[in-house]
Amino acid sequence: MTDSTWHAGDSDLAGDILIDDSQQPSHLTANLVSQKLVFADLAPLVGAPPGNRGNISPQQAATEQQLEARGELFPNVPLHVERLRAMNMDVTLDAKRVVAPSYLPVTALRFRVLVDNGVATVNPLAMAVAGGQIGGELGIDARRDVPTVRAGLALTNLDFGAFFRGSRFFGTTQGQIRGRVQLVGAGRSLAQVMGAANGSVEVVMEGGAISDLMVSLAGLQIVDALVLYVTGDHRIPIRCALGRLDFRNGTVTFDRTLLDTQKSVLRVEGQAGLSSQVVNVKILADPKKFDLLDLHGPVSITGKIRAPTIAVERPIPHPVIGTAKDLACEALAQQLLAGKP
Repeated sequence: MTDSTWHAGDSDLAGDILIDDSQQPSHLTANLVSQKLVFADLAPLVGAPPGNRGNISPQQAATEQQLEARGELFPNVPLHVERLRAMNMDVTLDAKRVVAPSYLPVTALRFRVLVDNGVATVNPLAMAVAGGQIGGELGIDARRDVPTVRAGLALTNLDFGAFFRGSRFFGTTQGQIRGRVQLVGAGRSLAQVMGAANGSVEVVMEGGAISDLMVSLAGLQIVDALVLYVTGDHRIPIRCALGRLDFRNGTVTFDRTLLDTQKSVLRVEGQAGLSSQVVNVKILADPKKFDLLDLHGPVSITGKIRAPTIAVERPIPHPVIGTAKDLACEALAQQLLAGKP
C-alpha cells in the first residue's frame, strides 16, 4: 500500500506499508506520517482506557473502574507481546502534532521500531516535550512468556511550569529540567513490569521559580500559606531542585531529593512500592532563618499512591532557629547526573 491514509480514533496516519510474506515470520515495512496523533488513542496498547469516552470498550471501562477502586497507578492488563513474535517489522513514524494530557505535554514525536523474532527496539526515539526534548531508546524482549521491558532516556531542557498547566501553580512555576531514566523490568502487564523494575531516575533543575504557596504548605508555614491561598499565589526564586529515585525490584527509594529555596531546604525521604502501589514518604523543611510561626514538623504521605493520606506528624508550634545553608547546587547536580554516590 502506497500513499494510503488511515484513521484510529481522532488520530490520522499516512504513508507506505509493505508486507513480505515470502519469509517466516512475515516482515512489515512502513514509513508513516501523522499530522495529528492523540495520545489517548495509544492507551489500549498498554491496557489503559482511552481518553475518548466514546471509544471505550466494556473491558477498558472495567479496567478504569478497577484502577480507581483499588487506588492503583498502573493497569494489570496483559501486554499482547505475542504479536511481536508473529511478525518482524521496520516502522518509522513522524507525528507532526501530538495531543496529550496537560500532565504530559508532548507536542511532537518521532521514532523507528525494529522487531526481530520477538525482540522490539524503539531507536531512535525523540519527543518534543514541554519546550524541550526526551530522547533515547525503548525495548521489549518477548521471546519468553514473561517479557522484559527496558527504557534508557535523556531529558533535556523541559519547562517545569508546563507540567502544571491547568492548575493554580501554572503562572508561578518555572525552570528547566534535565535528567535521565534507566529502568528495566519483567512482567506480563505494565503493573507487573513496574512492580519488578530496577534502575534509577535522576532529575535536576538549576534556577527557576516555584509557587510560594507550595513551599509554604510543604514547610508548614501555616499563616503564610493561608494568606497566599486567599490573596493569590506568587513565585519565589529557587536555587536548585534535584532528586534520584532508586528502583530495586519495584521499590522506589527517594535519594538526595532536595529543593533549595531562599527560605528553606526541603528534603524528601522514604519509599514507594510499585508492586503494592503504596507510598510512605516524609517531606522535611529546614528553614534558613528564624520563623516563630513555622511548625517545622515533617509532612507524612502514606497509603495508596493514587489516593494517599497527608498528615502533619508534630502539629504543636515551636520556634525554629533556622540554620539551613545554601546547597552546592552545581556540584550536587554534576554528581547526581554522573551517577556518583
